[in-house]
Parts: sequence; structure tokens; C-alpha cells
Amino acid sequence: MGLSIRAYARHRGVSDAAVRKAIAAGRIAPNADGTLDPAQADAQWSRNTEAPRVGSRTPAARAPVPTDAAPSADAGAALPAGGASLLQARTVNEVVKAQTNKVRLARLKGELVDRNQAIAHVFKLARTERDAW
Repeated sequence: MGLSIRAYARHRGVSDAAVRKAIAAGRIAPNADGTLDPAQADAQWSRNTEAPRVGSRTPAARAPVPTDAAPSADAGAALPAGGASLLQARTVNEVVKAQTNKVRLARLKGELVDRNQAIAHVFKLARTERDAW
């Protein structure tokens, strides 16, 4: 004797909508009376259903990011034809973040000056030197 769709869903630990979807997709076949034989349906379910993608990945190991590393110009040449992998993209992103934070810290410490102000100051000094002749 077979189980109803709802009873089989409880047996599988899934929603009855998932069971209906599996029947509609042909992954499991009901009996002539519309019920499901649990042993037969379980075998069909495992044989015809792909493993879930959600939560099945293991977290990527974080590689230490060197503080003075900069993406080289030929880094793009080493990438596969499809572009950067997720790990490579994250690594480049972390390097850029580290460099940005390094520049911000140097600016806060007063070790950096504004480029436009420095150019204007050098221009003014050069003009003064020129006019002194």
C-alpha cells in the first residue's frame, strides 16, 4: 500500500509541493492509484534528483594578503579564458582594500600631502626662482 503525497512528503522531510514537482518532472513515478510506494519512490528520488546546491560548498580558505602586494600588469594574462575565479577576484579585492587603508592611514598621520597643493607650491617656488634672475 502506498503513501499519499503529503504522507510521503513527511516521510522524506520535504514539502508536498516538492513531491508534486518531482512527480511533474518525472523524477518519481506514482502508482496507478496516485499513491507512492516509499521504497520505490525513495530509490527514484535519490537516483533522479541532484544534490542541493545551497550550503553544500565548503568555505574557501583565506590566503594571507601581503601588505605591499600589487596586482601586476600581466596578472590578467594568467587568468583563464572565462575571467578571474572567485578566489582570484576576492584576493585582488583584499589587496586593493589593504592598499587603500594604507594610504588613508598615511594621510591621517600627515605623511602624505595633497598633490594639487604640492604642484602649486613647486610652481610658485620655480616662478620665484625664475623671477629672481
